[in-house]
Amino acid sequence: MAVAPDEGTRDIVALRPGADSVVIPLVATEYAEHAPAVSPDGRWLAYSSNETGRYEVFVRLFPDVESGKRQVSTEGGMAPRWAHNGRELFYVNGDQGFVAASIETDPDFRVLGQETLFTIPSGYLLAAGLNFYDVAPDDERFLMGRNYQADGAEDGGGGPTLVLVRNFFEELTERVAN
Repeated sequence: MAVAPDEGTRDIVALRPGADSVVIPLVATEYAEHAPAVSPDGRWLAYSSNETGRYEVFVRLFPDVESGKRQVSTEGGMAPRWAHNGRELFYVNGDQGFVAASIETDPDFRVLGQETLFTIPSGYLLAAGLNFYDVAPDDERFLMGRNYQADGAEDGGGGPTLVLVRNFFEELTERVAN
């Protein structure tokens, strides 16, 4: 997750449909900010930024993002996602570890602890700014994008192959026993 010196900047902006005709800058700095995620209670904005020289995960109050920020990750971090219960923030660290940060958000944001749940194997779509996973409603499972080749081999540098799954929910129901 090292930052290339010629990488351009990306900002986090907002647009209220029906209310705004132009975007409103939320986190717009000289650095690249990626993967914004608003907490389930709507009070916090998590994102990754390269302002330290590598991508790390930060959290700010939302929508008053100028009220200060807190750094969550310390060994690289990207792609933050909130647990549905609001008590954890998931992200990927610099060693491709999938981390669960236990947090408290009331009265203020605090990181209570962090645990690497597993290491993401090669072949998965890891990149700053890319939404390559999501959290299941039970906060116990994760859905991740993976590079796939028709012959079953890992991506050989030709880029990801698009796989269209028709009747996804029916197939998922058949394959996942509950």
